[in-house]
Amino acid sequence: MKCIASGHPSVWIDSPDEVPKYPTCDSIMRPAVVWFGEDLSLAHMKMFNTVLKNCDVFLSIGTSGLVEPASIFMEIAKLSGAMTIVINPDEHVKGEADFYLFESASSGLSKLDRLIAE
Repeated sequence: MKCIASGHPSVWIDSPDEVPKYPTCDSIMRPAVVWFGEDLSLAHMKMFNTVLKNCDVFLSIGTSGLVEPASIFMEIAKLSGAMTIVINPDEHVKGEADFYLFESASSGLSKLDRLIAE
């Protein structure tokens, strides 16, 4: 979680009867995720670039691969030598992966687990 005013990070605050607030600035808390339409910070993009260039396997699960900047993540990983795997029930996903499992996330991950175990 993080506060909406300054982005102060926090652990999850369970307050079912009221909106959680950051104790120091009294700002409303929100999940520390990137919502659709929000920009990623330059620091996050640099971190993602480093991770993608050094990963061995890249999984794309349940995304169309159409929205920037996430749409280039698989390509960066693949160009850096990673094995790329797409799990998605939609056979029209964007990107050139090494392997495709055209299934829901839960059944695709279960199938991938079984394939790895063999």
